[in-house]
Amino acid sequence: MSVLKAKRHLAKSEFEHTFSLFYIESERLINKVPKRRKKYVTENIAVINNSIYNDLMVIQKYLFAKKDNKKEIKKLRILSVLEKIDFLEKAIMVYSNIMSMSFEQQCNWVSYLDKEVALLNGMLDEETPKSKFKATVLDWEKISRFEVLRNMVFLHRYTHGKAVRAVGKFETCTTPLLIGIIDDALFYLSKANSYIPQTKAEYEEREKYIDTVLQKLDEIQRPMLMYFSTMGYSNRVQREWSEMLRKEIKLVKGLQNSDRKRFSKLP
Repeated sequence: MSVLKAKRHLAKSEFEHTFSLFYIESERLINKVPKRRKKYVTENIAVINNSIYNDLMVIQKYLFAKKDNKKEIKKLRILSVLEKIDFLEKAIMVYSNIMSMSFEQQCNWVSYLDKEVALLNGMLDEETPKSKFKATVLDWEKISRFEVLRNMVFLHRYTHGKAVRAVGKFETCTTPLLIGIIDDALFYLSKANSYIPQTKAEYEEREKYIDTVLQKLDEIQRPMLMYFSTMGYSNRVQREWSEMLRKEIKLVKGLQNSDRKRFSKLP
């Protein structure tokens, strides 16, 4: 193989190398998580990463395919990876909050995914819609200034803390349900606050995120009551947890009302 051809082959395999760097960094970070927290903080990252790597190996296999059916396999696997990277965003955010990861560390971690998406988008044909992925990270300076974000961060950590202790006593469907709901609430509120709407379309997208947050905060009340009755929490814990939730619902509704006044008439 000529040097030129070898370099061209290496360049086309850059997508696999880039993700391997993300994978290695993820493993390093996963190993920092206390064992009792791993199930609900790192499991999703590990599962999605392994699935993506499997897809990338198939893409590599059919990288220079000339037959239409093999080209289609490659295309479908690329789209599969792009979809899974979207799922990784929430898992990374959950890790970042529970582990109090610095803004700079978060940016470094997700930079591999931003590059990976750009490389895979470049491998798709012109007719295929491209991924618009851009990872949202937790900006602690911004969070400290906005009570709705700050309270959500505390509520998310508090809920995870209670769930971890509960798992030590019993394993039920309530714990993953509780964790799944609060993870969604943190994620969609962070997405809603990752930009200031400049168009009606952007406002409507943000409104959908906020509606989802309110839906999740309503959904979480029943599994919380289940925890109250099965875990025998003190009145202080029940009151503290419930107040945190009530406060967040009030703050998110306030944000939604403010948005309607500011952005509903955007062109």
